[in-house]
Amino acid sequence: MKSANNAGRLTRKPRRVRRSLTIALTAGAAGGALLLSACSSSGSSASSATSATASGSASSTSSASSTASTSAAAAAVAAARKETTSYPAPGPAFNAASLRGKTVYYVPITLQAEAFQVVSKSLTAALQTVGVKVVSCDGGANPSTAAACFNQALGQHAAGVIADAIPYGLAASSFGSLKKAGIPVLIVNQLPPSGQTDNDQLAYMPGNAVQELDVAADWIAADSGGQANVIAQEFTDSPNTVSYLADNAFPTLKSGCPECTVTVNKVSSANFALIPSSTSSALLKNPDANYLWSEFDTILQPTMAGVQQASATSKVKGVSTDGLLGGLQLLKQQNFLYADVATNYNYQAWANADMIMRMALKLPLPKLVPIPLRLFDRTNIGQLSDLTAAGEVSGDWFGPTTYKTTFPKLWGAA
Repeated sequence: MKSANNAGRLTRKPRRVRRSLTIALTAGAAGGALLLSACSSSGSSASSATSATASGSASSTSSASSTASTSAAAAAVAAARKETTSYPAPGPAFNAASLRGKTVYYVPITLQAEAFQVVSKSLTAALQTVGVKVVSCDGGANPSTAAACFNQALGQHAAGVIADAIPYGLAASSFGSLKKAGIPVLIVNQLPPSGQTDNDQLAYMPGNAVQELDVAADWIAADSGGQANVIAQEFTDSPNTVSYLADNAFPTLKSGCPECTVTVNKVSSANFALIPSSTSSALLKNPDANYLWSEFDTILQPTMAGVQQASATSKVKGVSTDGLLGGLQLLKQQNFLYADVATNYNYQAWANADMIMRMALKLPLPKLVPIPLRLFDRTNIGQLSDLTAAGEVSGDWFGPTTYKTTFPKLWGAA
C-alpha cells in the first residue's frame, strides 16, 4: 500500500492557522487606521482624509483576505472530488493465522441505518479472507439492547468487539466486563475522550464525520463565492454530533467564507417526525437563506419535505454528508441536492478488521488510519454508473479497490 493521494485533505489544522492569520491581518489594518487617526494633529479635514485612506486600506485588506480564503476552499473542493488511487498501510504486516475459526462481534448503534449495513457486509467479507467469523448484533439504539449484544460476545468468548457509533458512556459497564475478560473493544465513529490512549484492550477509530463536514463547508464557501446564508440541520443526538459542526465545520466555513452566515436548526432522531415542520419554520424565518446543510443523509427526506412546505425548492441548494445511495441518487437526478460528501464505508470495514486483529494479537496499533472520502456534486456525479446497493457496498465509487487484495497480503492470507 502507498500513501493515499487524498490523505492530505483529511487534515484540517492548516486551515485553522490560515483563519487566525486572516483575522490578525484584518485586525492589524483596523488598528493602524485608529493609530493614524489619533496621531493626526492637523485640522479636521486632514484627520478625516487620513482616516478615510486607512479605512480604505483596511477594507482592501479584508477583501483580499476573504478572496484568498475562498480560493483556498475551492482548491480543497477540487482535491476532494478526485478518486483515491492508493492507500496507506496501517502498520507492519502480521500473520493472522492464529485467529482462524474465531469470532468478532460487530455491534452498531442500529443495524437499521444504511451505513452500518454496508460496514457489516464489508467487514464479513474482509475477515472471511483469514477465516474469522463476524456476528453482527443490532444495538437497537437502546442501551439495554446494546448491552445484550455485548453480553452475547462475552458469553461466546469473542476474539474482539467492534462497537460502531456507541458512546463509551452508553455501555461503560459492558465495556468494563469485556476488558476484564480480555476481549478487546474497538469503538468506531466516535470521538475519543480527552486523554484517551489506545491500547490492545480499548481503541478508537473516529471515522470521517469531521472531515466530511469540513469538505461540505469548503464546498459551500467555494460555490457561493463567499456569499452564503446557510441553515444547518444540526443533530443534537450526542455531544459528538454537535461538536462535529460547532467545533469543526462551522470554523472551517468561517475560514473559507468570512462573510457567510449560519443559522442552526436543531434536529434529533427522537423527534424525527418534527423535522419537516422545524425545517419549514427555519426557512420562513430566514427568507434570505440560499443553502440548506443537512448534517447527515439520514435526515434528507424529512428535510426535503420541510423545503417543499416552505415553497423554497428553487431558493436553496441542498448539501449533505455520508454519500449514501439514496442521497447520491437524488444528486444525480438533480433533486434538491447539489453536493454530498461520501465516506468509503467498505474501506472503513477493512481498516476496522485490520485494527481489531492487531488488538487481539496484542500488536502495536497505528495512530491514524485515514478513511477515503469523496465529494460528489453536479460536476462529477455523472462519473458513477453503478448507483445501486451493490455499488454502494463495493467501494468502487471512490476509485480502484486494490486494498481488497493488499490487506489479505498484509495479514499473511495470500
